[in-house]
Amino acid sequence: MLFWRLLPVAFVLPACAPPSTGDSLEESFDFDTRVEIHDTEPTVVVVSWTTETPGPSWVEFGVDGALDRTTSVEDDGTTEHEFRLVGLPASTEVQFRAVSESDGVESASTGTAWTREFPPHVPRMGFGALDHDLAAPNAYVAASVFGATTGTLVADREGSVLWFWQQPGNVTIPKMELRNGSTELIAMVTPAAFGTQNAQIRIFSIADGSEQGFTLTGGAHHAFTQLPDGSIAYIHADIREWENPLGEVVKVAGDAIAIRSPDGDTRDLFTIWDWQAPAWNEWWGDGYFAGASNWTHANALDYDPNTDTLLLSMRNTRSVVEVDVGSGEVVRWFGTREGYGFAVGTQPFAFQHDVKWSRAGTLLASITDDRTTFSVEYEVDEDRRRLSEVWSFGEDLGFFAEVHGGIEELDNGNRLINWGTRPEIREVTTDTEVAWDVAVKGDYGLMSVIPFEEFYDLQ
Repeated sequence: MLFWRLLPVAFVLPACAPPSTGDSLEESFDFDTRVEIHDTEPTVVVVSWTTETPGPSWVEFGVDGALDRTTSVEDDGTTEHEFRLVGLPASTEVQFRAVSESDGVESASTGTAWTREFPPHVPRMGFGALDHDLAAPNAYVAASVFGATTGTLVADREGSVLWFWQQPGNVTIPKMELRNGSTELIAMVTPAAFGTQNAQIRIFSIADGSEQGFTLTGGAHHAFTQLPDGSIAYIHADIREWENPLGEVVKVAGDAIAIRSPDGDTRDLFTIWDWQAPAWNEWWGDGYFAGASNWTHANALDYDPNTDTLLLSMRNTRSVVEVDVGSGEVVRWFGTREGYGFAVGTQPFAFQHDVKWSRAGTLLASITDDRTTFSVEYEVDEDRRRLSEVWSFGEDLGFFAEVHGGIEELDNGNRLINWGTRPEIREVTTDTEVAWDVAVKGDYGLMSVIPFEEFYDLQ
């Protein structure tokens, strides 16, 4: 059950000129506003009001006297208007200006509200450093956390937690993306034990509070990615009986890629079983899949719009396969003698996570070797069929991600790196200078970390 606490507007703030001018606020009180704070979202302020006629409406808001943020403009033919003010720090006074327009004439009311503090179980961030001259323009970061509490937090560049989406403790959130063409977050929510239990896709909008979702079938686990038509490609377990070299019939868990269309239809695109035979590896008997040997253990899936292919990273085989989305055929196989090997002096794949293409066509990966987790960039030599290391970061830090670890390319070419069970996030330049450093305090680990710039779809 959801509970709402009605808070009166403490007083009418002096209203505002356009925020960019820096002028002082002038009182404006053309209609009454109602302010509510959601008990489960203490940093979200809900402002509502009624007008005599419908028309375009929005809210300008901010802190420290600056109305430097604006919600989306709504014009849905109603006289009842309600907006969520999001991206606000906890325990902070918020100023707002609610605006409605009728026949080209604006009416407005100004007011204030206080966000509340998060409850103790919500994770906090520890702020390290921020170099504005080096950092990318992305204003916020969303990070899925696990441990003492499971959920997704959103923080600003100062390390202030602005929003938290809590989930039950028996699930994890191994992968998130921004939904195509929107500011909504789309997340894979999996049973904590993974195995062959089905994962869910949850889509939520911080801006309007909506949430929707559906179940992925076939033992979905670890990762998904969006395709241009709105379909979801995802990893799922493919467990079969196999006769080993000793003549014994055993169960072996390989991995497959399935695609779920926007209409809900699901088809298999690729399975490792149609491409190669099982081979023993050091994780073969780790018990990850009950009653089946752990052959491939795929843990990352990423779509490349330039080639219309998917990258499937298989931890246990220390390799990455590139699959054509249209045909399901293997295009290239990285990390093997049969496919693309490694040049002399190049760090090979090892416990690799979050493998993806950069904008420049290089491969990015989080590597864990000799209990040290670091990020590597590989250039692909098509003529020699080799991967050559051209950039790396973190070998000298000695950080170890027992679980997960990831890398994300930012808009200015910087890389956003996290170390999984060591819940630290760093933004570094291509010259390996640190532009930003934050960490999650307490008993937590990180899974998926993504940057974004806006909460609202602004017109």
